[in-house]
Amino acid sequence: MMLAIQPVTVVEVEPNYVTQVKGLGRDGYCAVQVTVGSRRPGRVSQALKGHYSAANVEPGRGMWEFRVNADVAAAYELGSAIGPDMLEVGQSVDVQGTTKGRGFAGVMRRHGFGGAERPMATQKRTRENPGFDRTESRSWASF
Repeated sequence: MMLAIQPVTVVEVEPNYVTQVKGLGRDGYCAVQVTVGSRRPGRVSQALKGHYSAANVEPGRGMWEFRVNADVAAAYELGSAIGPDMLEVGQSVDVQGTTKGRGFAGVMRRHGFGGAERPMATQKRTRENPGFDRTESRSWASF
């Protein structure tokens, strides 16, 4: 018996709310600014509270801006919801996310640091001074 396995990706789409529509005349470029989720009112600055209240939207987790064409930007209104209902079945979407964690990694893996010069089969990862271990801290007299 042969099983048919189809790999799929499940994408969770929360409703996004339009907080600002930017146009060529005022901002110099066309973009749609959205927010998603909710945040406690005490955690939002007064400037952002004014920005959200101008769009009649409750404060969200963050604010993202997507550049679009002028005709696409004109189709959106302040406070309108953008949800998964605008997608069609089988439509391809571009997804951008956070990379998978790598656990308690060192600096080479976490931040992309280069190691020390490595001749073939070296045992030292980094260049360092002699430590204070029992054998390494002793200076042997040369004969």
